[in-house]
Amino acid sequence: MDSDKLLIGKALEIQQKGDLNAAAKVCRVLIRNDPKNVDALHLLGVILNQAGLNDEAIRVLEQALFVGGPDTSILHNYGVTQQDLGNFKKSAQAFRCAVEGDPLRTDTWFHLGKAELLGDNFERSVAAFECVLKQDPGNVEARNNLSIALRKLGRLKDARFHLRKNVNVDPKNPATQNNLGITETELNNFAAAKIAFKMALSIAPHYADAHYNIGNVYLAELDYQVAAEYYLQALDIAADHKPSLYHLALCRQKQNLYDEALGLINCLIAICEGDVTGINQALGFRANIYRNLGQFDAALTDINSVLTLSPDNFAFYGNKALILQHAGRLEDAIKAYRNAVLINPENETVQSNLAQALLLAGHLKEGWEKFEARLTVPSMINKRDSLPGANWLGENLTGKDVLLWCEQGLGDTLQFMRFVALVSAQAEQVILRCPERLKRLLQSFDATLTLVGEDETLPDVDFNAPLMSLPHLLALDEIPNTGPYLSAEPDLITQWNQILGTRNKPRIGIAWQGNPSYEADHQRSLPLSYFEPLLELQHYEFISLQQGFGQDQLAGITGGVVEFSEGVDEIAAFIDSAAIMVHLDLVVTSDTALSHLAGALGVPVWVLLPETPDWRWLLQRSDSPWYSNMRLFRQTSLGNWEGVVEQVLVALAQEGFSL
Repeated sequence: MDSDKLLIGKALEIQQKGDLNAAAKVCRVLIRNDPKNVDALHLLGVILNQAGLNDEAIRVLEQALFVGGPDTSILHNYGVTQQDLGNFKKSAQAFRCAVEGDPLRTDTWFHLGKAELLGDNFERSVAAFECVLKQDPGNVEARNNLSIALRKLGRLKDARFHLRKNVNVDPKNPATQNNLGITETELNNFAAAKIAFKMALSIAPHYADAHYNIGNVYLAELDYQVAAEYYLQALDIAADHKPSLYHLALCRQKQNLYDEALGLINCLIAICEGDVTGINQALGFRANIYRNLGQFDAALTDINSVLTLSPDNFAFYGNKALILQHAGRLEDAIKAYRNAVLINPENETVQSNLAQALLLAGHLKEGWEKFEARLTVPSMINKRDSLPGANWLGENLTGKDVLLWCEQGLGDTLQFMRFVALVSAQAEQVILRCPERLKRLLQSFDATLTLVGEDETLPDVDFNAPLMSLPHLLALDEIPNTGPYLSAEPDLITQWNQILGTRNKPRIGIAWQGNPSYEADHQRSLPLSYFEPLLELQHYEFISLQQGFGQDQLAGITGGVVEFSEGVDEIAAFIDSAAIMVHLDLVVTSDTALSHLAGALGVPVWVLLPETPDWRWLLQRSDSPWYSNMRLFRQTSLGNWEGVVEQVLVALAQEGFSL
């Protein structure tokens, strides 16, 4: 009827002026007079959606679709309403039906792309946004969302391509700059990421997400203080910005400010009410902080609460295992790791953590076997596939050439070199592919061993194997203690003898800081200030072996320490350190690569360990099966480095050095 059309037009006009109540009343009158008035049902559904009454809007729009059939406009608005309710699957279904009926409707393609993106269907999201851009190449928002979907798929360079196109069109779009920064961060282009985020913040200083995201760059660079400052700025703008609160707590944990981290995570838990996923994540993190504080009962209470809510979450079982491990309940920890493996047997991290717990407990054979899980990640598979020869699985090596390759840190390489001799005893020829900067030091290992750098051309061989797999491949159930197997270069020994001068009292080399990029470095490294009671002993000469990380701490030390800040190990790794160690009576170090260097050289070395150490140091013993010249000093309670240094002082008093 013409009068109905006039009333619909009037309702539409009122709606566009913003008077939703009045517009809805007109529609309801029309529907009361004619329950099958599709236009009135459709408009009322749109009005209810605009008013935030989405559940009622859904019922009205479904009635409109029942009466009028799959009208593309009704389907579009039905999809918008389902999307607003968070029903992304139903939303995407509606938009797909709409574009089938009207494939030239760009806004529907856009909403479809967004629904698929929000529903984690990234391939479909990419396809939808590409349809938008075919019809509207200048659509900045669609290209921005396309880049997000591409980034989620791991197609980072494609994502960056589209974001740069957007920047060229609209360089002052803060969302584009923010997304470009996230993409550059994931590409590990941290300098470029910072430029993008700072551009976003210059345009929109109160953009909390950009503050948070640039904080993540500094977090990735291990600059916890600067990262924390950006998270604090994000929280000044949006006090309930959960990711910033979480990552600020993470920074404080990494800075060993556990009480502050605990307060922050308690705030996060308070604002996560009703958010089960958020509460679980926060409780899991709080359990880790309690673990750091040595409050193991509280940590277990939290992690058990999480497991009650998420009994099939293997990562939380892994957290529980780590808590039990730090509490000294190693066999219980192993059981928890086994539970995690049962839930997700394909997860490399869980398998590797189980392996390390087994090794720490002394279950060497099973530990070596489980440790092979580290080779299942794509990067390791690709690396192995790029090397000549078949993967050695323990076959007879008589008459065969074998390529061994280094895969982890320098300390790991020094420690596991002992196993090379066992392979050499079986094979025709052994080639070791190692970091170029380690070649000079490793040349002292065995004249028959062929060393090649990581960038050198590799010879043809029959087999290849990673160095740290040798205990498993050799089926070892104990650690062979072969005695010293590396030596310093004679010319450098002479050179450093002249630099060090006449030895008038026993010389002790010290090191305190490992590589801070190692996840548990905050537990194994200790501030140099803890060494001060040792450095006050006047009848010893102390030599700093620390290079790079931690060397700046010497400026705050009052005791006399001989420091060589330049020229040490610059040409090749550890060659000067090895020559210096030859002239020392003792090395005292935290768990660093230098402990393995001293061990391999046969220099007396005392290693300071946290209460729960790395797997290689085992538990409850003061000697090491790895090195007969090594003595271990362990924390008796979590974080108690003072007690460890006191043990060293007592041991030194009993030690008789002869010049």
